[in-house]
Amino acid sequence: MDKASAPGRCIGFFSLFCIAIGVIVGQSTVVSLLQATGIAGWGFLGAMAIAYVLMLCNSATYAGLALMMPRHGGLGAYCEASLGHFPAIFAVFAGYIVPAVFGPVARILPLILATAGAWLISYMIAHLALIVLRLRAPDASRPFRSPLFPIPQLVAIFGLGYVVANSAPAPEFEAPVFAALAMVLGLVAAIDAVWVKFFMKNGLFEANPDLLRRIARLRVLE
Repeated sequence: MDKASAPGRCIGFFSLFCIAIGVIVGQSTVVSLLQATGIAGWGFLGAMAIAYVLMLCNSATYAGLALMMPRHGGLGAYCEASLGHFPAIFAVFAGYIVPAVFGPVARILPLILATAGAWLISYMIAHLALIVLRLRAPDASRPFRSPLFPIPQLVAIFGLGYVVANSAPAPEFEAPVFAALAMVLGLVAAIDAVWVKFFMKNGLFEANPDLLRRIARLRVLE
């Protein structure tokens, strides 16, 4: 092979820049994990294993929801079809709006933990939405069925609830953390209830019948 046809050996500035960013991001994750292991010992690895199981449960639930409603994706649509307008709006605010608004500006530990707790509660609502949808539309075609349903969903609900209930790093932080969580979610729930009841003029827990009918008629070609 002559030099003219030989492949180039220069990867260029942009490629090197991307590699450098990837190395920095990857190393920071490894360093954080190693620091946590050094602080908490082998118990941290057990916590990571439990978190891995919970994330598998989350993945199974969201895969089932997404393929049950391929044309109406999103946590709000899933909850609207199963639990009603109030849980749908509440879940969206808890999972997306609250972390987006308070996360970047949070500098106080109780507020940071309250934001994380709100995010985990939205996952719990998603698991409940899948259980209700499977009961309300049992004959709907589903390309993906959550294995061992509803065990992963129940495990995730209780597991995430346990994490939220024990999110305070020390006893003296319990009252501030739960006060911040109650304040944020209480404000969201109050605005949500007023909007659904008086502006949308719907029942708080009245599922969207149109979405339910579409799910019941759904047939996915394999």
